[in-house]
Amino acid sequence: MSNRETSRADFEEFVAVCAQRLLRTAFLLVGDRDAAERMLEDALARTWLSWRRLDDQPETHVRRLLVRAALKQPGPAGGGGDALWDRLGRLGRRQRAVVVLRYLDDLPEAATADLLGCSETTVRAREARALAALGVDPTVPVPAPEAEGAA
Repeated sequence: MSNRETSRADFEEFVAVCAQRLLRTAFLLVGDRDAAERMLEDALARTWLSWRRLDDQPETHVRRLLVRAALKQPGPAGGGGDALWDRLGRLGRRQRAVVVLRYLDDLPEAATADLLGCSETTVRAREARALAALGVDPTVPVPAPEAEGAA
């Protein structure tokens, strides 16, 4: 099997495993399903073109492309009556990206800062402003999910 065939199989496996998660991220970043799908298609096409040169983190590469595309999009519309979704839609693009990456994609500050091309201090500041705008108290701990099979 040639390198190209192996690379294609690896890429197809990557897409099969990660596409839904990345589409969710894209949607949360822009709030529009069609725009999210277009962004993901473009990011995956760009990723395929550089597939053999990527390191072991292709998902990070695609996520970075999604974030860059989302930051160029107009702000998302409200969520049709859902108060939290409406507030999320009113956040600035960079604040929204921080919330999506930190809380919905569960990325650490350092990874979020890397994807956004800013410092961890900037991530913390945007995060604090975004949480305040959302009416979320960051000092209230989120309960850990119960383990499956726990009595």
